[in-house]
Amino acid sequence: AGAKGDISLKDGAKSNEFVTWFRTGSGPGMASPLVVGSYLYVPGDGALSCHDLTTGERKYKERLPKGKMTAASPFAAGGKIYLTDESGQTFAVKA
Repeated sequence: AGAKGDISLKDGAKSNEFVTWFRTGSGPGMASPLVVGSYLYVPGDGALSCHDLTTGERKYKERLPKGKMTAASPFAAGGKIYLTDESGQTFAVKA
């Protein structure tokens, strides 16, 4: 809150006053990332990454069994994260 104008990171920087953390290569291809509690879940090409929301530290990156590109944005319910891949497979992962 309170940011105005260009808040871009300077070359080589990983944070600044308005950007808490930054990580390359973690963005999803099609689906949106999901925040559950203090974690950021990032679906990818048949995998799911989990990052600490405050520090950006990657807690894990795991392949989904026979998973393909996550086609729909994930959602959370009942302590689980649900992801659907482009072939229609749905995965339930403990949040």
